Amino acid sequence: QEWATLRAQQATPGQVANGSADNSERSRRSRRPTTWSPGEVTWCPECSQERPERAHHCSQCGLCVLRMDHHCPWVGSCIGWRNHKHFLLLNWWSFWASFVWLGTLRNPSALQALEVLSGVILRPPSLLPLLGAASAFAFLLITGGMFFYSLSMVCRNQTSVDQLYFGENPYMMPSSLDNVRQLLGPIDWRLLLPLEPSQEGRPTGT
Repeated sequence: QEWATLRAQQATPGQVANGSADNSERSRRSRRPTTWSPGEVTWCPECSQERPERAHHCSQCGLCVLRMDHHCPWVGSCIGWRNHKHFLLLNWWSFWASFVWLGTLRNPSALQALEVLSGVILRPPSLLPLLGAASAFAFLLITGGMFFYSLSMVCRNQTSVDQLYFGENPYMMPSSLDNVRQLLGPIDWRLLLPLEPSQEGRPTGT
């Protein structure tokens, strides 16, 4: 879990390299509506530079990120093309850490703590295990929910930004496994470790 956390924090999300365009091209691109733009280079008025498709500007980081998903306050960075796998693993291993903690809790056990919180037991021997169990259960629900929600979007080759667009997703590949491999790399034992993925394709999804 800690390894995945450090990788999610330290790995760059995928910063867009500096580019250039003439004034007429800048004006045309800055007026483009927010929609699907497969195969098109867009213009970022905040960075004053060109950016590839699916790259978006993060106001908190102050830069454009390749295949940006969202800005995550947990890791203090954007989640994008280069660190999306690490973000998924952060939630995956946090979920299992909470599950194991609840499963191995004793005196009281997780079930006994639940009975106290539900009012079956009125005088618990100590409140600390109860607070720990409640926190772990809440963390389990949050990280588990975020993992499965994020994984469902990966299977559709979609980001949180993409969800704002109408119409058919032009980046959807023939199968969900193709979409997973495009972002996370080959489906093998390395998928469960926060190693640099050997991503197949480009941030645009092609």
